[in-house]
Amino acid sequence: GKDAAVSDAHALWRRFGGSPEAAAHELAHNRLTADEKGQLLRGYGWDGYTQRYGHYTGNIRGIAWLGLPSIRLQDAGAGFRTMHSRITGTVMSFPSALAAAATWDRALVSRYARAIGEEFKAKGANVILGQGVNVARVAMNGRSAEYLSGEDPYWGAALTAEYVRAVQGAGVAGCVKHFVLNSQETNRNSESSTAGDRALWEVYYPPFEAAVKAGAAAVVCSYNKANGSWACGGSPRLFNDHLRTKMGFKGFVLTDWWAHIEPHYGSHGLDQEHPGTDGAFELRKVQQAGGAETLMAEHVLSGMLRSGAWDEGPHCTPGHDCEFLLYQQRATSAEHVAVARQVAAEAAVLLKYDPSSRSRAPGQGDSGSGVCGGRCASAVLGLSRVALGAAGGAGPNKTITSPTAPVLPLARGAKVALLGSACHAGFFDAHWPWDAGDYYMVGGSGAVKSGSDDQWTILRGLQAGASAGEIGSLRVEEMQHE
Repeated sequence: GKDAAVSDAHALWRRFGGSPEAAAHELAHNRLTADEKGQLLRGYGWDGYTQRYGHYTGNIRGIAWLGLPSIRLQDAGAGFRTMHSRITGTVMSFPSALAAAATWDRALVSRYARAIGEEFKAKGANVILGQGVNVARVAMNGRSAEYLSGEDPYWGAALTAEYVRAVQGAGVAGCVKHFVLNSQETNRNSESSTAGDRALWEVYYPPFEAAVKAGAAAVVCSYNKANGSWACGGSPRLFNDHLRTKMGFKGFVLTDWWAHIEPHYGSHGLDQEHPGTDGAFELRKVQQAGGAETLMAEHVLSGMLRSGAWDEGPHCTPGHDCEFLLYQQRATSAEHVAVARQVAAEAAVLLKYDPSSRSRAPGQGDSGSGVCGGRCASAVLGLSRVALGAAGGAGPNKTITSPTAPVLPLARGAKVALLGSACHAGFFDAHWPWDAGDYYMVGGSGAVKSGSDDQWTILRGLQAGASAGEIGSLRVEEMQHE
C-alpha cells in the first residue's frame, strides 16, 4: 500500500511537485545549492565515539528557507534507545523484535510497531533506525534478538510490511537493516558473507523486498562484506541493480555507524554517512570521486517526503533546541505498556499442556504445565527451580490477574518449573554505558533501559503472586549443575 504522505493533501512534497519523487527531483536539481546537498549526505553530532548532548543517534541539518526540517534518526530495536540516562523512564522498553515475531500475530506486531512509532514521534525523532530484518543463518548470531524475521523469510516479509506501515502511519520514517548478509557479529568489520543470487532472492531478500513494497523510507547497510565487496557500497550491484532497479526502492541508503565506506560509493548507490566523523562523504570528496551528490540528495529527499515524516512536528534542531524532547518529554503510556506486556506474554508461551494428551513436557509430573526460562540448558551452572502448587493439592483453575504478575497466565494449582539463571538475573543500572545489554534487553542499538521501579524478574513476579495469595505455595531451590 501507499505510505501516508502519498495520500495526504497537506503533505510537504505538494509544495514542490506532483509526487514525492517529482518534488525530490525538483529540489535536488533546481532548488538546493551544492552545500545544501552536502548537508544531506553526512551526519553530525558526535566527537569520535562520544555523542554530543542534545543530539540524536543520527542528525542531518535541515534547510530552513525551503521549509525542510532536520532529519533526526534514533535507534530502534526495542524502542527509543536510551543513549543518555536522562531518557530512561520517559520511554517504554519493548520486547525484542524476535519476541514480537514469536507471537505469530500480525495484528499484534502492527500494534507493537505503531506504539514504538508513536514514542519516536513524541521524542522528536523522525526516522527509526530499524527494524532489523535479516534472516538468521545460525541461531548463535549475536544480533538475532534484534531481527524481526527470525529464520523464516516468508514470515519475516509479512511482519516487515506490517511494521513499516505501522511506523510510518505514526508519522515516522521507516527503515530496515542490515543490507545485506549480516549473519554474524564476530569479525563483523572484516568478514565476507557469501551467497549466490538464488539464496539472496529466496532467503535473504524477501523481508527487504516487503519493506520496499510497503514504502520504507530508508535502508541501513551492514558492516560486513557481501560476496567479497563492502556491503555499504563496495559493489553497485547490490544497491543500484538489486535494491533500486529490481526491488523498486525509492528511498535512501545510509551507513551503519562507522561502517567502511569510500567517497566514490555514492556512485554505487550509497547516500548518507553516519555518524559523519570519518568524513568520507564530505562534499568536496564526493565531487572529486564522481559528483553523485545531486542524485544522493534526491534519494534522501524522496525517502523523507514519501514517508510523511516531515509533514507534522514536533520539530527541533539537534544541538540547538532538542533537549526537552529528548530528555524530558514523556512518550510512553498505559496503552504502550499493555502492548509490550501482551507481546511478552504471547512470545513466552513455548509449550501448551493438553491434559488429554499422553505426552509430557520436560520435567513434568502427572499434572500442571512446564515453563522454561532463559539459559535453559543442562550445561548451565547455577540453575534455579521454582515449584508452585496450591496448598493441600490442586484447586480449581483460575488465571492469575494481579497487576504485579500479569504476564504469565498461570492456573491455580499448576506445577511450574522455571529453569535458568535468567529467572532472577540482575538489571544494568541506567547510568551504565549506553551499549551494555543484560538478560532483559539487547545491547548496542537495541538497548532501551527502564527505570528501576519498573523492573520485575520472573521470580519476583511469582513471589508477588504468592504474597497476594494468588499462588498457594512457592518453593525456591538453588541447584548446581553436576
